[in-house]
Amino acid sequence: MSAATRRTLLCAAAPLAIAGLGAAAADSGGWAGRLTAIFANPHAARELGRAVWRSLPPATTEESLIAAILEREPTLEALVAAGEPAPLAAALRRAVEADFAHGRTHRVDGWVLSCTEAELCALAWLS
Repeated sequence: MSAATRRTLLCAAAPLAIAGLGAAAADSGGWAGRLTAIFANPHAARELGRAVWRSLPPATTEESLIAAILEREPTLEALVAAGEPAPLAAALRRAVEADFAHGRTHRVDGWVLSCTEAELCALAWLS
C-alpha cells in the first residue's frame, strides 16, 4: 500500500465519516469513543492500533493516550466534550499536520504515522 493510500486511510477518514457521525459521536462512550469515531474504517484503525500498542512503553494507558492527543491542539478538549464531529475532525487534522511539520512521527510495521494518528489507532485498539 502506498504512503498516499495509507495517509488517505487515516488523515482523510474524518471527512469521509462525517456525514453519519453526528449521533455516533454524541453517543460514543467516553473520550476514547468520541476521538476514535472519526475513523471511516474502525476495523483497520483497530488492527493498526494493535501494532501501535505493542510498540508503546508498558506504562501507556488509555488515559495517557487521551491526554497526549488533547495536549496537541488547544481546541480538542472542548470539541470532544461538545461532540461536534466536523470541528473535531478538523482539529485532529491540524494536530496530525503539526505532528508531521515538527517531526513527531511513530514508525510501526512499515507505516509512518503522526503521533496523533498512532495514538488514535491505539485508542481504537483499546476501545
